[in-house]
Order: sequence, then C-alpha cells, then structure tokens
Amino acid sequence: MISEVVQKKISEGAIILYRRTSTEKQAKDGRKDQLKAVRKKYPKFTISKSTIYDIAETISGRADAELRMCSGLGKCLKQLKRHPHSIMLVSHFDRVARRADIFELIMKQGLGDRIYEVATGRPLTEVVMSGGHITIEEQTKANAAARDAGIKKFKASGGVMGSVEIGKQSLSASRKKSELAKEREAAVLTVVRQALIGSRGIVPTDKDLCDRLDDLGLRTGQGRLWTPPRIQQRRKTNREAWAYAKDSYHRPRRRLRQIIDQALTDGRSVRDAQLSKARRRGSSHGRLRGHDVSLRIRFLVTAAQIEVRKHRECQKQMMTLLLVTNGVPYDPRVNQSVVPAQSDDLWSLAAQHNKQLGCDGCRGPPEHTPTATWAAHPLSCQHPSDRVS
Repeated sequence: MISEVVQKKISEGAIILYRRTSTEKQAKDGRKDQLKAVRKKYPKFTISKSTIYDIAETISGRADAELRMCSGLGKCLKQLKRHPHSIMLVSHFDRVARRADIFELIMKQGLGDRIYEVATGRPLTEVVMSGGHITIEEQTKANAAARDAGIKKFKASGGVMGSVEIGKQSLSASRKKSELAKEREAAVLTVVRQALIGSRGIVPTDKDLCDRLDDLGLRTGQGRLWTPPRIQQRRKTNREAWAYAKDSYHRPRRRLRQIIDQALTDGRSVRDAQLSKARRRGSSHGRLRGHDVSLRIRFLVTAAQIEVRKHRECQKQMMTLLLVTNGVPYDPRVNQSVVPAQSDDLWSLAAQHNKQLGCDGCRGPPEHTPTATWAAHPLSCQHPSDRVS
C-alpha cells in the first residue's frame, strides 16, 4: 500500500530516513536492501533531494530505552521535534525496535503519527493501537528461544563453537578496551578544559558538563548518556587527571605571572648592580642600562598581550568563516556551532548542510545562499573585553 502522505513528504524533501542493522555483517547488505525497499515502493525517492536527515546505525533492536535514546533513533526523534512538518520513514517497524516499551515511549512523546512504514504505508499509531508492537516483541523472543535451543542441541552433540585462539584474542581485546577507555576519558577532559577556558576559569557543574557531552554526542563505554553520578565515579578513578584538567585555565596564567615576576626580580637585581657600579665610577651609564632592562620587561608583557589578541582574532575569523560557508553562528564560549531555535532560516540552512554530510555519495551545493547576517544575530563576533562602553 502506497501512502499519499509519504509521497507528499518525498516531493517536499521532508523525510527523515532511518535504517538499522543488528550486526556489522548485516550492515554490508542490510542497509542497501532497506534503501532498495524504499525506492521500489517510491521510485521518486532520493537521499539527496528527499531527506532532511539520514541515519544508518548498527545496534540491537532488543537494547533498552536508554541506549536507544542515545543512539541514532534518539537523533531521529529529536529531528522530528525540530522539524514539525517532517516524517520518519523505515522499511519495517521492527527496524525501529523489537521491544514494546520503545514503541510506547515514542507514543508518549506524540510522534506515533509521524513515523511511517514503507511496506504497508501505515503510521506507527495504527500498529500500536492494533497490538502490532507486542507481536514484534513476542516473535523476537520466540526466535531467540529457538536459536538458544539449537545452540544447546549442537553443543550436546559434540559440536564446538568459538575460536581456538580465544586466549590470545581476549588479551588483545582487553588491551583495546583499555585504550578506548583512555580515549573516552581524554575526550571528556577536553570538554572540561574547553568549558573552563570558555567560562574564564569558572568550573562547570556536573549537570552542565553532562549537557555539553550530550550535545557533542559523547557517550560512556556502554553507549549510555553521561549523568552526574557517572561523572563523579570517573573523577574518583583518576583524580590527578581531572585536577590537571580543572587547572587548565589558571595554569598558563600562573606560569606567565611567574615568568614576569622572575623577569622583574632579575631586572631589579641587574639594575641595582649596575647603579651601584655606576655610583662607584661616578657615571650615569648604569641608570640607562637599568632603563633598558625595564623596557625589556615591558616588551615581555606586551608580547603576552599580543598572543591573547591573536587568539581572539582567530576566534573572530572562525566565526566569520562558519557564517559565510554554512550560515551557522559560532560561539567561542562553547567552541562549537550554535543554531538558535527561534530562527527558521538558520534551521533550513542547517538542514541543507546536513544533506551534504552523508556517506551515500555527493550531495551537491546548497540550493540557496545564506540570507542571515551576522550583525542581525544576537551573538556578536566581538569579544566582550574589546567592546566600547
């Protein structure tokens, strides 16, 4: 059955496509098959012209609600809320989830009427009202029970499963796991440093840090959202690294003050020695050399100010470049692009930019040029300390 609503949204380019596979082996052909199913039903469908957002991920359909909301499904639901006139399209509803509680959670968010199935053309609301989501879960449990029974029967008959080099593979896997854990913690500490620098030394709360990590798409080792208790637990395991990251704003400034103080002390001692020597000789040449040292110290302070100004100029250039290329403002306080919700024009520009970030081929240039101006936006590229009061 072909849905007229889906056909209309395809022509408007208001489709959010979601494709899911359970394993990496299935991803090689499964994602292509799901895309072929969409094109077979709706020949006019193309990713470049018909979609606002395209998500293809590898995750189990039996994962719990927290994992699913952190995955690509959660991103699709966010895009549905951001684009009120869009719909989400899946090849079959078991691609959304294989748990009934996930369908019920989507219904509570009021998005059931905006998720459509390619095979039947029905919205998710009709499937849930008829109990189809329960049927999907029961079939999944039955298939899993049959698979487990077959494995047990195979092992009872003397069959061997697994690799003979499991010990060596376990050793390499544990090393890889520790490396990934270090990389994740380094990414979190980088966000802490950026937050401190952006807020000029104010330590962010655990809740604010979790919000920043969520916006950047950083997750825990199990793919879950960062929460204040999890942040506190990670801080306990490596207190030195967290303390070093929290000192990232004051440490270079403290070092700079030490250098200046040391230069002042050395300059005074040299000046006093030269003055005393000049007095013994009865000349004023030592006074001039002492003045020379003072000029060098002033030059050192001026050089530090120049470095700060260069950093601010780089931030201004980044703001202007992002505005010209994507029409998306850049906020140096959070070190990322900012798209305000109140601007419909900027939202459309961000959607055009997202079309060009997929992996299904060239998206082509944006269909229109940015019309928003930086001066009209509340975020100014001028640093607060440079403004004239």
